[in-house]
Amino acid sequence: GGIPGMQGSPRAGRESRFAPVLSRLFSLLRDRWDVVHLPMMHEESASLSHIRSALDDCSAGVDAVNRMPSHFMTLPASWAEVEQGHGNNWRSNHRRKWKKMHETYQGRTLLGGVDKSPAESFETLLNLHSKRWTEEESVFVRPKVIRFHRRLVEKWVPEGRLMITMLELEGAPAAASYNFVDFDRLWFYQAGWEDRYSNISIGKLSTAWLIQSGMARGIKELDFLPGDISYKREWADRVRYVFDIEAFNPLSVRALVFRFMRTFKRRFLPDPVGAAAEVKGTDE
Repeated sequence: GGIPGMQGSPRAGRESRFAPVLSRLFSLLRDRWDVVHLPMMHEESASLSHIRSALDDCSAGVDAVNRMPSHFMTLPASWAEVEQGHGNNWRSNHRRKWKKMHETYQGRTLLGGVDKSPAESFETLLNLHSKRWTEEESVFVRPKVIRFHRRLVEKWVPEGRLMITMLELEGAPAAASYNFVDFDRLWFYQAGWEDRYSNISIGKLSTAWLIQSGMARGIKELDFLPGDISYKREWADRVRYVFDIEAFNPLSVRALVFRFMRTFKRRFLPDPVGAAAEVKGTDE
């Protein structure tokens, strides 16, 4: 899958030229594809109607599936403004835990590429993430994916296209987040933290440090990516919706079988990974 909003797309104003090219491409290659799958398309994408039109011309039907909310947060100029968006109890609890992190646990706030090298920062994040999610639950901890991101951080952290934030407590890594940057937008991609600091909601403190780091860089929007998990609802002040586009080749028997199996799975089989994400994605 990709990061919603970061997929390749035609430049604004040129979307209408996109559909005929796509339509011709799919028609020419009809004997070489069974299913077209475009994940996490924004509902408000200017390209969406043109992509649908192109697929309608050469497929047995276009399905919009897996619609889900994608919560995001407009970053103000100061942390005080972030706090004002929450109630008195939230502000009091957060300040108390932030203070305890520093005074009781000798907390430090760190940035990858500044306080630690990109490689060391990534290993910190990977170690914390791996303690919470298995390979079955998170592709991020699979060997091939790890190798890819190890190469990526060496190039993109220095360029400012990746931001790794970390919290260190009692002299050891306690929380970290891994985020993509594109101009003034930030995508919260992966995270990890030590459960033994759940008494101060270490995951939430880590998100608070990410927000502060983003504001310091002039970031205007923090996207928590698709998924209706409680911590996303807590921080976000807006929501957009994304869904997957699927189209099936009418000349392919495999496409017909695949479509039937996907429909059966979505209607009758639960999503254990999604349920695990809700539980493991919060430190409440």
